[in-house]
Amino acid sequence: MAGPVFITGWILITQELRSNGETWHFTTSYKQSSSTRYTGAQLQALASQWYTSIAPLLKPALANTVTFVQTTARDMTDASGAEGIYVQPSGEVGTVASDNSPNSVCATLSYRSATVGRTGRGRSYISGLPESLVNLGVLTSTLVSQLAIAANNIRLFTGSVDIVVSHVVASRRYSLLRTVLSTVVSSQVQNQMRRLAGHRRHKKTVVSPT
Repeated sequence: MAGPVFITGWILITQELRSNGETWHFTTSYKQSSSTRYTGAQLQALASQWYTSIAPLLKPALANTVTFVQTTARDMTDASGAEGIYVQPSGEVGTVASDNSPNSVCATLSYRSATVGRTGRGRSYISGLPESLVNLGVLTSTLVSQLAIAANNIRLFTGSVDIVVSHVVASRRYSLLRTVLSTVVSSQVQNQMRRLAGHRRHKKTVVSPT
């Protein structure tokens, strides 16, 4: 299997969630504004701020059986990049009183830069969707609207005075970070697979390779 791809200035934020006994990840990419490498403590503060800013917008799109576990911010400039982890307090869950759809069922948040084609587009996939807000493979307008708000705020998130970032699409093919200009949320449900560690076969669940 291919190793990790590094891009100068790339900050990868990963939100870990758990439902039905399985752990899955929701990821987004940012570019740091400073040429100075951030420390683990600074990245932990960034992860905390991202969670504080974005999680309240994701929770109304998730069933209350979904638990927020931790948020990780990692410097993906190279293999020596620091990492900061913010562990969520107990009881941080989705707010929709409903069973969640199977973990292989997800919504897609699409990010668009000025570059057309696959290298200029990014996506985040989110599972844990309430069954009450999904009907015959289509998200309700309520769910689409909530996810659209979350996606736009992910785009607008800039960090803090100490660590400033901007939302980007990380093009692994060209090792470039492209600024996100707009976001789109589809009403069609998707089915996303992830590769288990140490295995080449796939198991149904969710990951988001932005």
